[in-house]
Amino acid sequence: MLEPCVIFGGTFDPVHNGHVETARQLALGLGIPKVTLMPCGDAYHKTSDQASAKNRLAMLELAVGDISELVIDDRELSRDGPTFTVDTLAQLREELGPQAHISWVMGQDAAQGLQQWHCWQQLFELANLIVVARPEEQWPDMEEWPADVVTDLNAFINRAHGAVYCMSLTPLAISSSMVRKKVKDQQSIDDLVPAPVVNWIQANKLYT
Repeated sequence: MLEPCVIFGGTFDPVHNGHVETARQLALGLGIPKVTLMPCGDAYHKTSDQASAKNRLAMLELAVGDISELVIDDRELSRDGPTFTVDTLAQLREELGPQAHISWVMGQDAAQGLQQWHCWQQLFELANLIVVARPEEQWPDMEEWPADVVTDLNAFINRAHGAVYCMSLTPLAISSSMVRKKVKDQQSIDDLVPAPVVNWIQANKLYT
């Protein structure tokens, strides 16, 4: 059986300890060997306090380092034009075959707006969805989603596509915007970001 492919996407601008801890909690909670971190492409209206794709990828590589549970897939950074999740999942499905378990991870807030995503219903034809929420958050309304909400983890991992699994996690209270603001205000980010990433931000004068 193929190893499950679980994708944790984001801008990672910059990657911080919360990202790393959430990804590790995902691997542990799902009982899988690896979680794939996938940075998205540059926004068309990128503001001056955002880092380039090259810098975001470099920081992600530094943060992951030799953490065995985490790997990086940078395919969305090299794609021309708009980057849509459905295109990424179609590409992964073609590569891994019809029987492979593929899941896309999203937070509760993103899941609330899923029906505004490009070709959102096709996501479930290509993959599964893992919705992550804090214990105090409400789960999104999934009634109109063309998917089965599966509560048994083994049953979920054995599904190639078309299922939703909800996970309650307690991520660290850190955001990339918080990190960028602290850098801009010349405040320490040593407790928010892995040390090699702090060094990269300082050496390349990012977010100032």
